[in-house]
Amino acid sequence: MNILIFFIVLTAAIGGEFLTIYLAYLSISRKKVTQKQMLHASFVVTAYSMMAGTLLGFADLPRSLSFLVAAALVHFMGRRMLQQSNRQAWCSCLIFIGLALLAGLTFTWLMHTSEAFRTLMTQTYK
Repeated sequence: MNILIFFIVLTAAIGGEFLTIYLAYLSISRKKVTQKQMLHASFVVTAYSMMAGTLLGFADLPRSLSFLVAAALVHFMGRRMLQQSNRQAWCSCLIFIGLALLAGLTFTWLMHTSEAFRTLMTQTYK
């Protein structure tokens, strides 16, 4: 049962990060590039940021630094893969940061207000 919960949480984390990156690119570049290019750029940024989080964990550094790596990659890949202007790339980066903060605040709010959610998130198995 533990392994199933692990894979569900891992899939939700990867999917959530991919979705925030994709929505940041979609809102800025939907008229200039194809859907395939946006999906590819979002996948690349998600993969690199997940690898950065893993490497930071191995190096005993805070994994929260991978969020900064992801934000930098959103800007960099927007410029390189989607041919965004500097201003568009910064807007994509800020949209990504805003969506991630909104998701984090929602999670925090649920942890403080919902006993059922808090119990589900903090349960341990022996």
